[in-house]
Amino acid sequence: MYCINMCDIFHMTVINENQFASFMNYLIEIMPKKPNRIYMGSYFCSQYFLRFNGYLQIIEYCQNNNLHITLVIPILSQKDLKTGKKRIENICQQAGNVIDEITVNDIGMLKYFQNKNYQVNLGRLFFKTPRDCRVSDYTNATIVPELVSNLNLEFWQKENLNDIELDPTNKSIDISILKENTLSVGLHIPYCYMTTGNICKFASIHKDIEYKFRANATCRLECMHIYEAYNGHNNLDEINPTIERYGRTLFFKNEQINVIGNDISKYIYFPIKEWRNYLYENTSST
Repeated sequence: MYCINMCDIFHMTVINENQFASFMNYLIEIMPKKPNRIYMGSYFCSQYFLRFNGYLQIIEYCQNNNLHITLVIPILSQKDLKTGKKRIENICQQAGNVIDEITVNDIGMLKYFQNKNYQVNLGRLFFKTPRDCRVSDYTNATIVPELVSNLNLEFWQKENLNDIELDPTNKSIDISILKENTLSVGLHIPYCYMTTGNICKFASIHKDIEYKFRANATCRLECMHIYEAYNGHNNLDEINPTIERYGRTLFFKNEQINVIGNDISKYIYFPIKEWRNYLYENTSST
């Protein structure tokens, strides 16, 4: 199963409805297999989640094209929790049965959704496995993700989960331990998130000096119009990607991922390059 991950990148202020449908049709055509699901929301930023305004367009597109939606919820700070829950309720009401899955990234939201009529996934922020493309010996090694180790597996099996989501942290990931249990795996491709945090440097662009670099600060979604790329951080070898900053989060590309010991139930494709290129070619906002 292939899925398209529009989290943290999509906003209707930079594209119109006709362009959005055109982009989605283009993206579906170039996928290795036809996707049957779109991920929307945010993994990393509560401010984006509270403000992104394209969910109605995604819902309508999925309704018209027989696609399902996974709503992804970031870690909401205490000041945003009440507003965030109202936002979740509003989106789910608008979507009806199109949203049949929720991906959560903290224990509080996991418990909040356990008695609701949705399948629940463990999001990528649950997985604290080290990831750093600048350390070649580690990145080229085979690792067992910490959250699927023997120590943690028994606990998660009791949580009535649908999927657990992994990042391509290394050249090889061994998840053989999951072969004989009910937990299925969604793998994010082709980007691995390297690190994230509560302070967004882009949110500080238009702020006075005394208000810059504050945790969970309100913003103008500056991340929709700017990103950063870092090169030259290690010697050339098999995995030596550019490090890219989108919003609060650093990513690196790893297309060489080999998963050992278990079939992947979902490949969750992050079309950031396609999205940026499309905006550059079709709008004047980038």
